[in-house]
Amino acid sequence: MRKFVPLLFFLATLSVAGVAQAAAGPSSTLQVSADRVLYGNHVTITGRVSNHESGQSVGIVVRPYGETSHVVTVMSRSGGFWTFRPAPTKSTTYQARIDSRVSPALVVGVQPRVTIDELGNGRISARVEGARSFRGNEVALQRLQANGQWETVQKHALGPGSGATFTTTLPSSTVRISMSVNQAGLGYLGTASHSLLYHNYKLTLTPSAYRVVYGGMVTLTGRLQNGHSGERVTINRWPYGASSPVVAAVVRTTKNGEWTYRARPTIATAYQALWARTELSPRRTIGVTPRISISALHNGHVIVKVTAGRSLKGQEVQLQRKTGSTWTTLGKQPLLSGSVAMFVGEIPTATLRAAISVNQAGVGYLGATTNGMAYRSAQ
Repeated sequence: MRKFVPLLFFLATLSVAGVAQAAAGPSSTLQVSADRVLYGNHVTITGRVSNHESGQSVGIVVRPYGETSHVVTVMSRSGGFWTFRPAPTKSTTYQARIDSRVSPALVVGVQPRVTIDELGNGRISARVEGARSFRGNEVALQRLQANGQWETVQKHALGPGSGATFTTTLPSSTVRISMSVNQAGLGYLGTASHSLLYHNYKLTLTPSAYRVVYGGMVTLTGRLQNGHSGERVTINRWPYGASSPVVAAVVRTTKNGEWTYRARPTIATAYQALWARTELSPRRTIGVTPRISISALHNGHVIVKVTAGRSLKGQEVQLQRKTGSTWTTLGKQPLLSGSVAMFVGEIPTATLRAAISVNQAGVGYLGATTNGMAYRSAQ
């Protein structure tokens, strides 16, 4: 009988252990779908109770960084599995607890959400979101290099609303906004925005001519580089002597960002195109010459008329004769009411023209001449 004692002792030990395990009750595992998440996103936490039974109450101990813990209760489903989908607002520790039995702790880090947007004229906006303000913390504008590395090209402190605006002269390239773990601060990980293909916008303006006769038109054309059709471009003008611009027109871009505007300046006028309130074209000035005409009457008198945006009464015009390839002045007359002058007396048969100098045309106008007129003397 002595040889059966060890076997009986072994069976008794197993029996005691089984009773102890039954008394201890079930426990639960815990896994997370990711060890980091963007602010505002959810993470999936799963587990399974050891007895594989449904209807088991499991307490999820949730401890956000720097805060006291709280418990969220979930129930196991078929097979003992359970699921919990929180959206942590800062780095948070999770444990599964059944009575006094607690799973190992797992931490889910939280990255602040960073958004990037292109505003035009070399401006890029950044905004950081989290459970607190990031005002005063620093973000970096980075450009993707050919070797695949990100190069920091500029840094900017966040202002009210945790936002910042970068002004840059970068060429068109892939950029992003990043924030280091030190700048993100306690309870947060370092983070970066999605990448953005930045367009170096450039607005052009080219006139069809740099001078126009009073009453005539000049065509202004331009292009919003990297622009699309339908963009609004404002055409501003500065008439001579004006201290501030007035809006001449608002035009829409066509294919490839191109635009056209036909202007009719009445005095020397500077034009500039504006897009998105910030992107400016070069300013181009169009000179204006008075419209001047010459005609001969049956009695041999020569009439000269000058038209401009204001009366030129009292200003002097010249009657000129062509000699070879040069023009010589035959006489001068002041303009009368209606900006008209009459030349009388002995006028030789010749090719004639009328002229007004830039000084006589006055501020805001260029000098002007008529085309040559074949004149036959009445003598």
